[in-house]
Amino acid sequence: MNSCNKEEEVISPAENIDEEPKITLINNGSLSWEIVEVQGPGISVSFEQPNQSITLRTGQRYTFINLGGASHPLDFRNSKNEILLSQDLQVGSFENDPEVNFVFDFSEDLAAFTLTESLAAELSSYNCSFHEAMKGNIFIE
Repeated sequence: MNSCNKEEEVISPAENIDEEPKITLINNGSLSWEIVEVQGPGISVSFEQPNQSITLRTGQRYTFINLGGASHPLDFRNSKNEILLSQDLQVGSFENDPEVNFVFDFSEDLAAFTLTESLAAELSSYNCSFHEAMKGNIFIE
């Protein structure tokens, strides 16, 4: 397990095929997201500013732990700002795709999905459903 440290510029956890990648984030009020921990393979995070950019790998299953909870539901959008996956009541266009296998659970503060080729072709950001300023870029490797 690797813990994010603001002094580090980029963190890429050690490759461990048995560990499902997890990204833990928390809100800074309604101004921004802050990634506080990453675990597992297939994740790179830059710490150049709030709302850190994340690089993910196609074919990997990811779990996002949202410590902002119901006050800051997490969603994932394309470059046109259309919702692909959402913890909120809105239904994203990939939520019913069985290959993506989107799961969200507020009692566990998590959202999980498999980054399929088709989702990867669309995915460009993670967002708070309620606060426009809370938006970070997602890049695909």
